[in-house]
Amino acid sequence: MMKTLPRRINERFNKLSLRAKLTFGFLLVLSSTVIVGATSLFIVNRGAAAIERLLDTETRIADISRQSEVAVRLTRQNEKDFLLQYRVLGFDEAKARYATLLKVEVAEIHQNMDAIRQLVADESVISETRTVDQAIDQFEMKFLATTELIKQRGFFDVGAEGQFRRKIQQVEAILTQQHAPNLLVDMLTLRRREKNFLLRDRREGAVAVKESAIELQHRIAGSDLQPDVKEALRRLVSDYQALFEEYVQLDDKITTETEIYRTVIHSVEPPLGQVRAWALQRAEASREQVLQSSRTNGRIVFVTVPIATVLGLLLTFFISRSIAGGVNEVMVFAGRLAQGDLGARMKRASHDEFGAIATALNRLAEQLQKNRDALLAENTERKRAEAELEMIHKQLVNASRRAGMAEVATGVLHNVGNVLNSVNVSTAIVVEQLQKSRISRLTEVAKLLADHAANLPEFLTIDERGRNLPEFLAQLAAHLNRETREMAEEMRAVSENVEHIKGIVHTQQSYAGSFGVLEPIDLRESIEDALRINSAALNRHEVDIVRKLEAIPAVVVDKHKVLQILVNLISNAKYAMSDSPVKTLTLRTCLSSDGGIQLSIHDTGSGIAAENITRIFAHGFTTKRDGHGFGLHSSALAAKEMNAMLIASSDGAGQGAVFTLVFPPAVPERVAA
Repeated sequence: MMKTLPRRINERFNKLSLRAKLTFGFLLVLSSTVIVGATSLFIVNRGAAAIERLLDTETRIADISRQSEVAVRLTRQNEKDFLLQYRVLGFDEAKARYATLLKVEVAEIHQNMDAIRQLVADESVISETRTVDQAIDQFEMKFLATTELIKQRGFFDVGAEGQFRRKIQQVEAILTQQHAPNLLVDMLTLRRREKNFLLRDRREGAVAVKESAIELQHRIAGSDLQPDVKEALRRLVSDYQALFEEYVQLDDKITTETEIYRTVIHSVEPPLGQVRAWALQRAEASREQVLQSSRTNGRIVFVTVPIATVLGLLLTFFISRSIAGGVNEVMVFAGRLAQGDLGARMKRASHDEFGAIATALNRLAEQLQKNRDALLAENTERKRAEAELEMIHKQLVNASRRAGMAEVATGVLHNVGNVLNSVNVSTAIVVEQLQKSRISRLTEVAKLLADHAANLPEFLTIDERGRNLPEFLAQLAAHLNRETREMAEEMRAVSENVEHIKGIVHTQQSYAGSFGVLEPIDLRESIEDALRINSAALNRHEVDIVRKLEAIPAVVVDKHKVLQILVNLISNAKYAMSDSPVKTLTLRTCLSSDGGIQLSIHDTGSGIAAENITRIFAHGFTTKRDGHGFGLHSSALAAKEMNAMLIASSDGAGQGAVFTLVFPPAVPERVAA
């Protein structure tokens, strides 16, 4: 049972037409490519979504929290810099510099808290951000209030400090003017204690200053100075005492406010840390989700890659065997007929196009054998004289369908062989593309993901190979799509070549009876069809194609005969340029002076010697090492049957050659350019 199942599958496969096989194979390859491409895209999208999830909400919240903590530290630094620098830079300059920077950092913290609230819906996180907003607002308010108190307190010669300094300086000036050295000593003691208060211990220094001021008041009252001087000194010292007391009160208030806002700013950091910790925990959960997704993607790849590979190998095996077998049978049959074995028959039993070709060629061989037997019976004297053989040959040319069947059959096989070479080349290209396909690279990607499953996020975001992985998969999918398109194009070319083989066989079969179908054609389209049939060989020999195709009228001819002539001429031109350093094939269409149509093919090949120009179209004449001299002869016959003329010209050996197909004048409808 196990042995008969593959045999049944093979029998059913052989019953399919070649077009059905190619269509089935193309759909199979396309579906495999779609599966693998979709799998790759699915992996990329899932991986990208997971990474975006990992790096988006939670990571952004953690980054914003970290940025807010940095902003808090900068805020504290600006507050300290202001307190340290306002005496050096001046109050206004220090406030403009550091208070402005502090406001900027506070505004950034508020913006960060708003951003976090927009990213999350967790009430605990939102509550923490509002706590931060309230604390930072209180800090800013207290700090700005403290700066105003510092401005009122002043320093050096401004504010309350500047005022009580000026008062004591006025006292010093009066005492100096009155030459009161004892009072000056007391005043200097007061100034020294004032300096100690400003630079050292504030509380004990303030008491000492007050005691010195009271003592100076008593000394002034008990001195021998003039009453008006004493009164002036008393008022100045009293004003000094009042201003100093105001300074002390402002200083105490500044100290209290400073402690308050510093306590407030310290309370901001814990909630920010809690928000960051919450975000990192959520990021860790997302990371675990990415790992799980990667493991699932790896399993998918491990399943799809072997399936696609097996399908591709099976497709290559069956189609290659089918096409190569058919081509080989036709080539063997053609060789036997070329050697004169008209009793040869093809035994291909498949129902595809090769089966139809085999049936047609067998019928053609039977007809040729009958005609040969009839000719031998009617011309028993043929072997006696070469002149009688020449007469029979002219009868073969003039009677085309009856006496020239042997030559026609040879031409058919020659043309079929040309097209089958293109079929074989296209098939080899498809096989080579399948063998060189980069689909195996998906296995490497899967292995790479499996090897880094434990640290996939770091691999995808840090490792150079991981960061390039999504782009690589996208490029691989594009490459596989391009391979599919190229193989589809080759399969289409094979299908077209098979259709052309059928057309040639059908056309030549009709030689025994009716003529081919006449229809108006555009010679430029026939040129493109012939180039397409010979494209594989032309590309392989790196032949440059130059088209100089003018707008010409349509011609009413048998298009298969025209295509047969063009394929032969292009193939011969390609062969002639095999050893040429410059390989250029120029195709030109134009109107002749008498209104006819000319189609010329100019090559840069080995050229034609002068002595060979007159016999270039003779039956059996050839300059090829392995040629048989049938191609140009059958082309000339086909041109004559279409009431056309095939002309050859060359400047000599090594100068290239020009073959021109000339159609007689007609009055058809002009083909649009």
